[in-house]
Amino acid sequence: PARAAARHVRDPGRAGAALAHGDPDTAVTALLDVPDGLPSRAALLAQAHLAAGHAEQALRLIAEAEGEAGTTVPDRVRLALLHAHHALLDGDEVAARDRLVQALETARPELLRRPFTEAGPWVRHLVSGLDGQGGAYAWLTTAVPPCADTVVEELSPREKEVLAQVARMMSTEEVAAELQLSVNTVKTHLRAIFRKLSVSRRRDAVERARELHLL
Repeated sequence: PARAAARHVRDPGRAGAALAHGDPDTAVTALLDVPDGLPSRAALLAQAHLAAGHAEQALRLIAEAEGEAGTTVPDRVRLALLHAHHALLDGDEVAARDRLVQALETARPELLRRPFTEAGPWVRHLVSGLDGQGGAYAWLTTAVPPCADTVVEELSPREKEVLAQVARMMSTEEVAAELQLSVNTVKTHLRAIFRKLSVSRRRDAVERARELHLL
């Protein structure tokens, strides 16, 4: 029992680390042994599903977590950030910033930084739009530096075209036919895209590109 309890304590942290490294599948696996009904589990699981592109399931989990008794301040911050990320992915940057401000106001009394640093590179993009608020959130911006692993260098116009086709769930052969390129050329572009976005899989490339508003 003691070993199981320790695993329950460790798994949310392992899930958060996996999410920070862009691996939502590992995060979901890490949360399997965490008891149902814990807001922190629901929040992390929602974050994992949102990162994997399962928006409907993520929103359901967010609603469940918000309805749980005993939600901690860090959990409330994470849930507000999840709403912000969903709004951003949905193309509503105004709503995303409103939710970010909600998260910041909830976190400020305790100067909670970890939920923001774990949320992903999209937070830096939103925080950069809050510069006109008199430095009220300087306590956070010093803890969320520009992410060196977001974009190594800009994608070329052709790489953006390839990525747009990949986002449509097209195979390498289909992308080649659509853009009138050879399959080897498409593979070369994909390798460059993965390197520039610091990812290793197509799905992660699409997710990172959407976070950075490249799609």
